[in-house]
Amino acid sequence: PKAEFIPNLANAMRKDIGFRIPSYFQKGAGDTYFSGKILAKLSRILLITAEVRDICSRPMDFGHDYVIQCASVTLPTDTEFQDALSHLRSSTEIWINGTAVTPFVFDIHWGGLVSCGCLFNDKVMTCDNTGTDDCPAFGDPGLDFGHAFYNDHHFHAGYHIYAAATVSHFDGDWGKRNFENVLLLIRDIANPSPDDKFFPTYRMKDWYLGNSWAGGIARAYPNGRNQESSSESIAAYEAISLFGSVMTGKWSEDNSSEGQEKVSICRHIRDVGRLLTSTEVRSADRYWHVRQEGPKAGIYPSQYTPYAVGIMWQMM
Repeated sequence: PKAEFIPNLANAMRKDIGFRIPSYFQKGAGDTYFSGKILAKLSRILLITAEVRDICSRPMDFGHDYVIQCASVTLPTDTEFQDALSHLRSSTEIWINGTAVTPFVFDIHWGGLVSCGCLFNDKVMTCDNTGTDDCPAFGDPGLDFGHAFYNDHHFHAGYHIYAAATVSHFDGDWGKRNFENVLLLIRDIANPSPDDKFFPTYRMKDWYLGNSWAGGIARAYPNGRNQESSSESIAAYEAISLFGSVMTGKWSEDNSSEGQEKVSICRHIRDVGRLLTSTEVRSADRYWHVRQEGPKAGIYPSQYTPYAVGIMWQMM
């Protein structure tokens, strides 16, 4: 980065590190998608803040300009940083430890982790339905973007997995304690094992084309399944790789047989995430980006003039 970027970035970090997740999301109320986006936002803020603080803690490594630039700003304090991390930690954990107002439940019919759904009351900022005895998402394919009907699972889960990877990066003990719970989210969208009795393999992925499909089982569209946000699909699989990479390092510190077994599992998670990410990137480039010239031309007829595809369907 240019040295002059440091003051603006540092000042923004000091402001943003005070960003607070809304109280109803802290309780696990609302929907899994927007809560996940907010968790991911605070995660990214913390990671960038840590990097800028690291740069400015050893400015001589970056030349004289950085000495001047870092000296002219006030970075977040350790207390501010730890307060924000604690906020992210608790707000991430409630969604995966079974205590959320809108809990995840296991669907035995299709083998998936789905949101119970929230009949959100904006006057009291919580859900009118309570517990798993009343899960409105199972009766409404439009609620929570159709999460209970398996729409967009990788979009939703990806943000939560990214948040879990970030918390684990800063707090390895938290990552170890919540390892299996995070793994449930990963198994739901990217289970690599045909021996897993609870989840199908690679639920969202189309290995023939290389991209994923966001459409679930809600309706039988004549044009098949679809995916709109290829970027969120890529981000979801990147999050899996990041979690596997982070936890490989954390479990490597444990020399017990259990620790070494976990290292092997985490390396596999990392590599699965890398494979899913790389194929998703290549397919997004090939099918969502439209070129009329060059080696990737010819995917679409010349009559199709947009530079990018909005929604890709299996048949359209």
